[in-house]
Amino acid sequence: MRKKEAKSLLKRLTKDCINITGHCKVRMQERDVVMDDILYVIMWGEVTSFEKDSQYNNWKCTVTGKDIEGDELTVITAINDKTETISCITVC
Repeated sequence: MRKKEAKSLLKRLTKDCINITGHCKVRMQERDVVMDDILYVIMWGEVTSFEKDSQYNNWKCTVTGKDIEGDELTVITAINDKTETISCITVC
């Protein structure tokens, strides 16, 4: 998988299959981030890093962009291309 394919998959899967980890929920609260902010960054941000995570058998993907209010936001996700799901690991 390449960055361009990851971005396309992120956009497609965001509509149906995104899971928010407990850690991410805590960070969202701490940083005043709502789900719409995460979705906006995934849809319109840039994939800034992308690597295979053999420990979890998924792709770790960092997406950076602006949230709905225009503030910088980075979303770290895990893409499971076999189950076609995205897990939001954290926001910063």
